[in-house]
Amino acid sequence: MQLDQMDPYGTPRYVEPAVPLFDFGGVMRILRRRFLGIALFTVLAMVLGYAVVKLRAPQYQARASLLLQQQNVQPFGRDGIFTATKFDNPMIESQLQVLRSQMLLSQVVSQLRLDQSAAFVDPPPSALGMQLEVLMSKAKAGLGIAPASAAPISEAKRFEAAVAKLRESVSVSRNGLTQVLDVSVTTGAPVLSAEIANAIAQTYVEGRFSERRDTAAEASDWLNERIADLNRSAASVQAHIAQLGTPNDEDVTASSVTMPNPDTALAGLRDAISARIEAENRLAQIEAALAAPQLPASLPDLVQDAQFSTLKAQYGSALATGDVDTTEALQDELRAALVVARDRATVALSSSRTAEAEARALVTQSRGVGASGGSSLQEAQLSSLESEARIYREMHERYLESYLQTVQQQGFPSADAMVIGPAVVPDAPSGTGAMRAMLLAGVLGAAFGAGSAFWRENGDPVVRSRAALIEATGTPVLGLLPAGAEARRASITGLAIDPPRRVDKTGSNVMVLSANHLSADMVTSELAVTLMAPRSAYAETIRRIRVAFEDHLATQPARAGGHAIGFVSDTSYPGRSMAAINYAQMLAVGGQRTVLVDLDWNAAWLTHRIAPQVELGVPDLMRAGSKIASERLFWLDDRSGLHFLPNRVLDHSKGVDPAVFDTRNLAQVIEMLRGQFDQVVIDFSGLGETVEAAAVSDVLDGYVICAEWGTTETTALKRALQGTGLARGKVVGSVMTGANEEALSRYETLA
Repeated sequence: MQLDQMDPYGTPRYVEPAVPLFDFGGVMRILRRRFLGIALFTVLAMVLGYAVVKLRAPQYQARASLLLQQQNVQPFGRDGIFTATKFDNPMIESQLQVLRSQMLLSQVVSQLRLDQSAAFVDPPPSALGMQLEVLMSKAKAGLGIAPASAAPISEAKRFEAAVAKLRESVSVSRNGLTQVLDVSVTTGAPVLSAEIANAIAQTYVEGRFSERRDTAAEASDWLNERIADLNRSAASVQAHIAQLGTPNDEDVTASSVTMPNPDTALAGLRDAISARIEAENRLAQIEAALAAPQLPASLPDLVQDAQFSTLKAQYGSALATGDVDTTEALQDELRAALVVARDRATVALSSSRTAEAEARALVTQSRGVGASGGSSLQEAQLSSLESEARIYREMHERYLESYLQTVQQQGFPSADAMVIGPAVVPDAPSGTGAMRAMLLAGVLGAAFGAGSAFWRENGDPVVRSRAALIEATGTPVLGLLPAGAEARRASITGLAIDPPRRVDKTGSNVMVLSANHLSADMVTSELAVTLMAPRSAYAETIRRIRVAFEDHLATQPARAGGHAIGFVSDTSYPGRSMAAINYAQMLAVGGQRTVLVDLDWNAAWLTHRIAPQVELGVPDLMRAGSKIASERLFWLDDRSGLHFLPNRVLDHSKGVDPAVFDTRNLAQVIEMLRGQFDQVVIDFSGLGETVEAAAVSDVLDGYVICAEWGTTETTALKRALQGTGLARGKVVGSVMTGANEEALSRYETLA
């Protein structure tokens, strides 16, 4: 709540301001108040950002893009040996790790010899960094410090360090939810960055291709071995067939010239079948090799020729070394030899099939001739062996088909990854430039400074607004009491004050005028603002205290004698004492008999300021049975007629009787003063220092709480009010000393 106006009857009216959803004005006021701190943070951040950019060597980033593609082309039908790789999210995440794996990066380091590259392992510093190194070298030389020599490092350690540095320089990311992977490499050399990025991408693609090719080669070798086993099994069966069909020498007669012997016919059939199987196997292997886009490295001996064996060995060596030109030349020669061998194998197969048909016809004719007694048994065994041979032939055909597919898969370049964006040499360093870094650092510094400002404002414990004072005291704010020249502004020059007059009743003086007079030099303008500047803001607040006090008295039961009001605060400070004396001056100059009592036992600020030569004070008046004349106790201000009761003798060599601190005696003294004066104004010690203010609340009519702007802590003031047990019903209100509206406008918004 804020004291904003007074109603026509002079009663303070409190307005509860509407709380905005966001107080832009309050934010701007905080920023204006903390402008210097925010500006300092901003400048320091900009300088730091500039220094960081200049100290850091320029870095160049190159990026290569890879596409992980699922194999859509099925050149060998849907029943191919290898299925297409399914690139789902886990698979893609795995490939991201593979691209930064130590194995792949080690291959790149070895390929580009990065462990021997000074531009990669030990890049030069920036220009500013070099200057700093030169200065440090000179400083060490001047101090006699020898430069440290680098310890020798082994080749293995250097290689491991290069791999680790490359891993730090490489970053791999996925382009959104696509199957495109970006490989970024950052080094101090632009050409080197592009070379490394392309090398990583190419090594990855070649690795994927080699993996599928090697797997196909292993499969073809295994199938080739199985085919060889089947050929051996088939040859064994054919050998049994030959054994069954071979006639004895003594069984051969002259009649066999005209009529085929059954045994001889069966032997001829065995030879024909064996020749036909061998011809089919050789032709199928030759056609499989020719059908592959690239001849496999494990090419079998398809041509019984020494030159072909030499070409095959040279071709395998060229594939292993990666000599593309030699590989292509040798492949052309091998294909030419295989074409000739295929034609020969085709003719041989046709001849073997014709011979087999003729042999079968002879067997059919020989069955009509009375063969030996074992012919029927041999024919049954031959039929069983032919069935076995047929099984081997079917297995051979299946293995041969699989072998054909693996050989074709081995020669067909079916990699599931490709480079779609090779890295180019960057034109400019990556990262932020000096200006952008300064701007970014400035923004961050300003944000940090603003955050620090809001944090300090939120944690500010002192009273800087009416709302804070209301929260601490729970009472309305009666006004502000400016300090210094601001308090005396709008003074009236040439003000004439009549001297005090005796008040005569029933022919006798109610009170004898004091023999001690306060000099104008001691009661300076700041202690008499209500006299010297009656239209100032300070005097207006003092009058508002009087109005609020009179309204407060109207609600209290009537009491005999004068009225007593006390000025309190959490600790002793001059602003409270100045408010008390100005309030008393205003009452006195208005014609009321007023006495100002200094009960600040700790500071005694008023006594020090206006009556330092005092000889008698409150302790002397409280002493039991004291017969001291009033004119010796009180000091009189001739301008306003104000009486002042000092606290005590300021000479520290003179002690104070502890009995004077008896609150009952103090209450009796105040009651006595109420009987002699119309107004009793008391300047108490701090509430957190003594208990007198709360102890004499029965003989006081009201209190005014004073708080120093920017000094009094809200928590301390609240604790002091709660700890002393001050009667809240007698608190008239609170005032804020040392403040003006201009100062408060930076901290609060008036409704």
